[in-house]
Amino acid sequence: MVFQAVYLLSVMMGGVGMMVGAYMWVQVDTTIPHQLDQVAPVQAATLKADAWILRSRTAEERCIYHGLIVPYEKLWEERSNPWGVESVSPPEPGKIAELAYVFNKKVCDDGQSIEPVLRVATGLYRTTMGDIMPQGVPLTTYALSAAEEDHPKWLPQVLERIAQAADTNPAAKEFLQFTEESARKLAEAQGAQETAPKVEPAEANTAEESAQDVTASESGEAVAESPPLGTGSEDGEQIAAVQEPVGEPVAEVATD
Repeated sequence: MVFQAVYLLSVMMGGVGMMVGAYMWVQVDTTIPHQLDQVAPVQAATLKADAWILRSRTAEERCIYHGLIVPYEKLWEERSNPWGVESVSPPEPGKIAELAYVFNKKVCDDGQSIEPVLRVATGLYRTTMGDIMPQGVPLTTYALSAAEEDHPKWLPQVLERIAQAADTNPAAKEFLQFTEESARKLAEAQGAQETAPKVEPAEANTAEESAQDVTASESGEAVAESPPLGTGSEDGEQIAAVQEPVGEPVAEVATD
């Protein structure tokens, strides 16, 4: 289910994939998973927690991104051509290649605003890293692309590990539930927009004309109807509509 939820979110949220990156920094000391079946929660923001700035933090800089760190193994072959010499890196199953970061929630205004996101990043892994990642570690994150072919090669196995860990890991369970619930709500909202009645152009014009008539009536303006063409006296002259003057009649002045 998590696969469909993530892919659905990536399509409806219009991710731009690897085109635009955003720097983030880990906000709190974070546990580093050293086994392929382990995941750990992580928090990041677009400004370092201890950064010194001579201005107020922007609304975006006050937001915290929540997600998971998941180690992954390289199950594919990689080819490169440095200095004109082709090099092939074979798969290395069973060995941690790097750490994947998957952020699915953005919390702003001290929890008053919560929205789904899909940003991913990768980070180096060394067996000598220790058990704690200190705050301030930089990450280059990317919005997950709407095109499945642009997704990172490690994404399917990382999502599968999150789903497997959800039974025993509270952070993985919360990640799973929020992602699936967000996908469901966005799908319902999109369906409601598609089924909403649309006003046809003719109906819109009629409504506009009716509004103009009501406005004219309320303002007390008379709406004069022009006589149809071709009507008049017997000799064919056009009959002009003459508006009678309002008020007392003017007395005629006799002349010699």
